[in-house]
This record gives sequence, C-alpha cells and structure tokens, in this order.
Amino acid sequence: MFGFFKELVLMGLVSNTVGQMVKTNCGTDYIKEMSVKQQNTMAEETIKIVERVQGNKIKEIDDSNFDDIVITGFLLLANEMGSSQAVKRQFVIMGLMQYLSNAIQQGAKISNQILSTAQTFIEKNSVS
Repeated sequence: MFGFFKELVLMGLVSNTVGQMVKTNCGTDYIKEMSVKQQNTMAEETIKIVERVQGNKIKEIDDSNFDDIVITGFLLLANEMGSSQAVKRQFVIMGLMQYLSNAIQQGAKISNQILSTAQTFIEKNSVS
C-alpha cells in the first residue's frame, strides 16, 4: 500500500515541478489545464522515460534527475497538445528552448539521450 502511495506522491511532484517550470518559461502552467488523469499519465510516462535513460529507479526529484524530468515533461506536454492546440504548443516549445538554454548555461546535468531528443524535437517542430 505504501509503495502505491509513494508512486502517487512522486507523480504529483513530477506534475507540479514540470508545471512550475512550464509556467516560469511559458507564462502559463499548461499542465493545470489538463485533466488529473492526463497529468498522472504524463507524469508516469516522464518517470519511466527518465528511469530508462538513467538506468535507475527514481524515488524522488533531486539534482541527478531534475533537468531530465523537466525536459521530458516539456516534450510530453508538447506532444500531448498536438496540432489542435498549435499556438499553445509553440509556446511550450519556445519555453523548452528557453529552459534548455538556461540549463546549459548553468552547467545542468542533462542526459545525452534526453538532450539529443529535445534538440531533434525542437528542430522538427519549431516555427521558422
């Protein structure tokens, strides 16, 4: 029972953390506009992706996984929005670009695979 509760708490922390970074970099917390089910699904997927890339189980958000979680969350949010919310999606992509720029300038620890995925996504989806 406690394991399931801890997973729910971690999913909530991931949603909240990504939402705060989206708000900081986009001006709006687009995560809050999603249903709770969508938020939980996105948080769970974010955790799974980062665990797979880093090769270890995430029990909490810390310096070793913070940037990977945020970047992955941005990418999943942009994918979730799709073409039906094109303007918001572009704001999320621009926010991701700003977050990445700041993180790289500050020497953040970002996994190569996640950074490469983000760069490819931005190249394919940015408005020229």
